[in-house]
Amino acid sequence: MSDTGINQELTDVRWGTGMPAVVMIGADMLRVRARGTFSVTVEDIQKLNSKIEDLTTLKGRLTSLFVSKVTDSISELGAEVSDINEILGASEKIASAVKTQMEPLLQEMGLRLMGFSVEAVEKM
Repeated sequence: MSDTGINQELTDVRWGTGMPAVVMIGADMLRVRARGTFSVTVEDIQKLNSKIEDLTTLKGRLTSLFVSKVTDSISELGAEVSDINEILGASEKIASAVKTQMEPLLQEMGLRLMGFSVEAVEKM
């Protein structure tokens, strides 16, 4: 794919929630940040080119999409728990939910998720 100007893989791309996710636990509104990494590989360059016109923006677009899904997952988890510590210790659960949401979206773009991790979830 050297003719496209991008690598076949984006590996260990760091992401982080720039703005904290707002979580409601009971009557308490809390702010939570998270960070981690993701890796994707290109499986279908034609499909990718049809979905994203400027491939130089791919890394930023994917990072934003992952952060959005993490924020949504954290907020949804807040409705299921009774204590903030349950969210702070839920890195694997958040990662699993994001993977489930992202895999079909990435496939539509001609990409495959190689790895996704939530390294830290912290209360602000």
